[in-house]
Amino acid sequence: MADISTAVGFDRVAGSSNARSGPGDPFPFPFAFGEGAFVVGEGAEPPSPPAAIRGRPRLPGSDSPLAPPALSPAQPGFPLVARADAAACSLADWARTARRLLDAHLGEARAILLRDLPLPDVQAFSSFVSRLGYEMMRYEGSLAARREVAPNVMNANEAPAHKTIPMHNEMSFERPSPARIFLFCDRPPGPGEGGETPILRNEDWERVLGQELIDRLERRGLVRSIHYPDVGRTGKSRRSWQSHFGTDDRAEVERRCRERGLEPVWDAEGGLTTRCEQLVTIELDGERRWFCAPQASRPMTPVELTYADGEVLEPDLMERLRALQWKLAVAFAWRRGDVLCLDNLRCQHGRLSFARDSARRVYVAIASPWGAPRSSP
Repeated sequence: MADISTAVGFDRVAGSSNARSGPGDPFPFPFAFGEGAFVVGEGAEPPSPPAAIRGRPRLPGSDSPLAPPALSPAQPGFPLVARADAAACSLADWARTARRLLDAHLGEARAILLRDLPLPDVQAFSSFVSRLGYEMMRYEGSLAARREVAPNVMNANEAPAHKTIPMHNEMSFERPSPARIFLFCDRPPGPGEGGETPILRNEDWERVLGQELIDRLERRGLVRSIHYPDVGRTGKSRRSWQSHFGTDDRAEVERRCRERGLEPVWDAEGGLTTRCEQLVTIELDGERRWFCAPQASRPMTPVELTYADGEVLEPDLMERLRALQWKLAVAFAWRRGDVLCLDNLRCQHGRLSFARDSARRVYVAIASPWGAPRSSP
């Protein structure tokens, strides 16, 4: 494995203000279609103060000497910032222009931050994202509690404010997985309150981990397990299987597990453990590409991740992965009305802890199902 105690560099990506989107094809500046236009190429402001990692309270691994002092600021072109101009056109026109922009450049940029759109609230965001024309998806059996707040829009992960959500590809264990994620900032956190949404390109994982380690993880295989206690045995931070699946009918729970490719295992105390393979890579454009987050497991989340033979992942490897995710990730300062568009197959995201009294409010929409449904174990 590459030495991650040294500084990790970042490459400029196609889509930055001086990059090209194809041979001889300069990136449009501004990008226009119909009545609306986006000014592309401005940078995203870094959080102020910087998003601290080393010594961060209640963050597993933050006491490691491998952990960086803070997240790096957003890089040129990552995320690619596209600011709506002052044209007074309809939301439908803005959606058509945004769709053309995303189809042309999200695959290269990995993350595009849309700014200054006429989106005063979550209902306007719902209308906008629904008009993009992608096949919208719902969270079915997500680990995080979700509720629909507007058509096609859910609350973002409502893990307690003091918890940091590690970097991950959304629903990477599901099939189909969403290829597109849209995060809408209704209320940004105040200065120094935390709550940043770091992002990380999957190819940066590949570059630093190295093919030898990736091949070893694939060869040994990974298994993802989550335990849900019976409703009568839940603690304050534990979610019962009845709450998770929305039913107390075991046969119905088993049916849903089979549909999602999960193996249900009941214990003597009435609890449920679901098991499935955690993919290490997926095939994109004829190549195997990283699509995994081993560090997004205990103690950071309720997920138990082991090798296929049941052996736990090596502690020193986990320490390095937990530190590496923060060395590779970058952070930006949210503005009200921002829409962060992610290529979920090529880009990871997370959430830093934030002040309990912060007004931070972020919503999510997912779209473009990718991958054939898993077969039952």
